Amino acid sequence: MAYTTKFKGALKFTNTISMPEVIELKTILGEYNDRLDTYVDFELLSDYSGIKHNNAEKSYKTVEAVNLIITHMHKKFPDFGLSGRLLAQGEEIGDVWYLVIKDNVAIEERIIV
Repeated sequence: MAYTTKFKGALKFTNTISMPEVIELKTILGEYNDRLDTYVDFELLSDYSGIKHNNAEKSYKTVEAVNLIITHMHKKFPDFGLSGRLLAQGEEIGDVWYLVIKDNVAIEERIIV
């Protein structure tokens, strides 16, 4: 049986993104990634100011997926960056954590409950 984690919040772009950046992001968001063996379960915010989790029922390797986005985009667009954090709540009591961007790298910060 698979495990569900819900995410709340958004990761904001550190700079206004250009149309070529939007197009590049759309090619990797919501797509299956062989390297991670998972989907990149994120979508652009409606105002193009950042990304959020796309509410996929089952998401895996979310921190790694955000780092893949950052790494991929940074290769083509050196000024690309993300900031902020997402609150993550798993199915089990106590499975609460943040996906945090520090120095343009996604990390997991556990919340002790």
